[in-house]
Amino acid sequence: MRVLLPKIQKPAAEHVDVVATLQETWTPQPQHLRAKSFPTPFSQAEMMTHVLGMLKLESGGRPEDITRLNPDIQQSYERWELLLLGVALGELAIETVDLRQPTFDNFGRMVADLRDECRFVSLIRDLRVAGPRGTAMLVAGTDPECLFWCSARVPTYWNALKTRISGHAFAPEARQLLAEWRGVLQANGAWNLEQGPVWQKALHIALDGVPPTSSTAKLAADARFVGPVYLEVPRKQEQGEVDYLALYLPVLARGWGFRFQDLLFLKPIERGAGAVTLEDTTTQRVIARVAKSVGAARGDAPSSDPASAVSSERFEFLAGVGRLDVDESAAVHHGQLHWLDDQNGQPGYRSLVVAPLLEAGARSLRRAVTEADVRAFPTLFPDALRLVFSGGEATSADEVRVQLSRHVTARRSAGVALPQTGLPPKAWKPGQAVPNVVAIPAAKGAAAIGLVERYGPEGRAQDVGELRALGLAMWLYYLGECEVQSERGLIVWSADEGQELFGRVRTAEGSTSLELWPHGLRLANEQSERARAKDKRATLQRFLVTWARKGEGDSDDPRVQGERIGAMAALAWIQHVMGGSDSELRPFGPATKRAPDAFALGEGLVLPLFVDEYARE
Repeated sequence: MRVLLPKIQKPAAEHVDVVATLQETWTPQPQHLRAKSFPTPFSQAEMMTHVLGMLKLESGGRPEDITRLNPDIQQSYERWELLLLGVALGELAIETVDLRQPTFDNFGRMVADLRDECRFVSLIRDLRVAGPRGTAMLVAGTDPECLFWCSARVPTYWNALKTRISGHAFAPEARQLLAEWRGVLQANGAWNLEQGPVWQKALHIALDGVPPTSSTAKLAADARFVGPVYLEVPRKQEQGEVDYLALYLPVLARGWGFRFQDLLFLKPIERGAGAVTLEDTTTQRVIARVAKSVGAARGDAPSSDPASAVSSERFEFLAGVGRLDVDESAAVHHGQLHWLDDQNGQPGYRSLVVAPLLEAGARSLRRAVTEADVRAFPTLFPDALRLVFSGGEATSADEVRVQLSRHVTARRSAGVALPQTGLPPKAWKPGQAVPNVVAIPAAKGAAAIGLVERYGPEGRAQDVGELRALGLAMWLYYLGECEVQSERGLIVWSADEGQELFGRVRTAEGSTSLELWPHGLRLANEQSERARAKDKRATLQRFLVTWARKGEGDSDDPRVQGERIGAMAALAWIQHVMGGSDSELRPFGPATKRAPDAFALGEGLVLPLFVDEYARE
């Protein structure tokens, strides 16, 4: 761009100073702006950067009408906001490309050399509109300074996109999702409206009216990440300086986090080309594919320069490591195993996916990456990592991974993640509240068996009743109406033609998972059985006294753990009978003696049984 300056009749040295001052402070007027004013391959991005730089944060947070000053500007803030919401609503798709690939020939390599941070370019396509070559129309791209820039070749496209976005029913939810995404950047010191990059000011204006939030509930439950996109963020230590981060952008996808949690019940199998598939072990159908890592770009010669090596490793993570492709129609209808951890010598999701992605993240960020880092700054990591640690971690340090029954996984509620952890009996003390999920230790090397009483967030809690159903079986045995069939490993209700209530079926090869049979669950939830138990208040009192003092002692002793499981189950049933509390009963009086029968819960783990002496008279 040529700048014509007036002639100044002064000595040459002074003339140079004046020219330098004018060039440093001169800014083109809005009506003079054209993309051709920026003669570089990144002219569209530089144009958008200048437009966003003109935005002012005035009262109400809205920008002045730039298009009124220059109607010919094709790249305006309004279109930038359309791109932002279009991506967040899933109307527009992001595709990351490597300009050093042979597909882009020498021109792509030249452009990548101009700005090293722009070697990987994220292209934005409209999947609803066909382009000139039959592919989805290319409408925009991404840039570290302005985040989005608009294509100058689709001038008639924007009105149609505006109609779609402005009338979208989920636009308010998308804005809330973006506000939570912004909150993560703020919490990690990567946000500065005054001295940060212009895209942050533009995002702040786009979210005008959306209150700031420290919650990440929608981000964890209803967001699918796309990208990554390489962006400028303010440097924490130095004012006015910037860092570059590979950030993932959120897309509104209701229940995506919960559907991902279901995938962890599928078996991971390592394939070629750096991919891992998650398969339904019953149907052998591939449900998801995780791109684990990518190698160096083709055509790149190895370099002995350490700085170049670090750059290459950084770009490896930027190029889309950890992309998750899911068969949306898949439904997990069983829960035989939880494949997050290695089991029986077979690698799980943690070994095949999590560990390699953490290593790639460490190379990208030039430091060790832990699970805590992912939870603190989830927008730096793909779904294949962040959804494991943000939605499935134990609620306390004592909880362990559990294997769920078919019954639990078959009747799970839509939009509520299945429980992944439970409290083992050794971590529970008599007198404490009954946990929602009890983790019963299984055979050595196998996942813990989870007895689920209830799970899910407040207001959407899923009532299962497995624990109180075990308590019901113990109660019916206490009344003399049940018996243990030791050869089959079952508790059966002898008063109802031998209906199975609870059991661990024994075979020559071992035993199956601890299962609660449908008849036992049905009885535990029937009002008639609950009313019958409440009518036997004196007997229920003795049942409470019997179990209130069990489970005290050495928590590592299998006999103590067996008693604790019995105490939790008995309390769950009593509280269900009494309407959520046992305060009407008092834990005093004679305790019943132990019966000769016992129920095997696992290897060396035995559930003692008791019979009411008065009921046998």
